[in-house]
Amino acid sequence: MEASITAMPKVLTTAFDGAVRLWDAEAGEELGRLGEGLDEAAHHTHVNALAIDTDHHRVYSGDAEGVVWSWRWESSGEDGASDFRPERAIQPPKLQGRAITSLAMRPKLRVTGASNKGSEVTRRRNQLLIYSQGGFLILYDMSTRTEVVQYRGAVCKNSRLPATFSPDGRLVLAGGEDGSVGIWDAWSGDSLHHVFSEVRFTGPIMDISWNPRQHCVALAACGGNFPVLVGYARKNTAVENGPAGAFGSQQPEIDELDLQEEKVIEAREKIDRSRRVKLKLEEFKKMRGGAGSGGGTSVAEG
Repeated sequence: MEASITAMPKVLTTAFDGAVRLWDAEAGEELGRLGEGLDEAAHHTHVNALAIDTDHHRVYSGDAEGVVWSWRWESSGEDGASDFRPERAIQPPKLQGRAITSLAMRPKLRVTGASNKGSEVTRRRNQLLIYSQGGFLILYDMSTRTEVVQYRGAVCKNSRLPATFSPDGRLVLAGGEDGSVGIWDAWSGDSLHHVFSEVRFTGPIMDISWNPRQHCVALAACGGNFPVLVGYARKNTAVENGPAGAFGSQQPEIDELDLQEEKVIEAREKIDRSRRVKLKLEEFKKMRGGAGSGGGTSVAEG
């Protein structure tokens, strides 16, 4: 269901059978399952989400009951699934019985003026973004086992939807079951108005991917002839030198996400063409059906 490449030449995958498997990335061979040999399986239902914290050598897996397992990687020399040892299970009270659909580690944060050696230092916070059905989107501190922020307004009922951070860790994006995209300030949890507010797919948003270097983000939806829409950051001197823009005062250098208008127009035209073709096909089938019943013959659709 979900795959992630670790810092090692290995691949971790989750599955409906509740297993988290480790694979040899080059040979494609299964090396084992996390928690193999335990008296009781870690997950008792299908595992939907996976997140890897390379700095702290941990893997987090989330299942359909709202449980997140923490696995610690310790090299034993065998280079297999036994290197991943279960630490603990975490279940925030509000997520109990709710399927987790996405997990994401908060990226490293750059703090200005916090070091004598330079103007910037990099700080890693052991915080996990958890998205679950029922529309619960929270930032959870894995060290203190406490909820830090709740991002309200996410629309997730039955689908497996994505949630992620911007590369700098200051924005949270989540796909909506109604085809919308939500953006929040990662620090305060405030919902932010943005250019994607004007764009709505007719199906759930199934994937959100940031480019860590080019300051752009791609969106993909489920079903239909939906193209991948790409938004990119564009400098705006009025915002840069004046009041803060739509993303708040804490990140003035992120001026705006400007969705490429030609992509939106192209997407809408494709959807309209698809609908027109579908209507014409339905009209044609009705005409054929009417002619068949009137003439004593029938038309079989295969």
